[in-house]
Amino acid sequence: MPIKKPINLNQGSFLNPADKKIVVILDSEDILTLITQELKTRYSPETQKNPT
Repeated sequence: MPIKKPINLNQGSFLNPADKKIVVILDSEDILTLITQELKTRYSPETQKNPT
């Protein structure tokens, strides 16, 4: 018998019951904010400076 564990998903995402894959709605404001923050952190001028 398979063990069933609850899956807690963030707002803007859901579990597709047909193929058991997590679907993320990219037009959700929370997701866009998260992506924007990550891109700013990764590609900000401070992180792109070459060490001398």
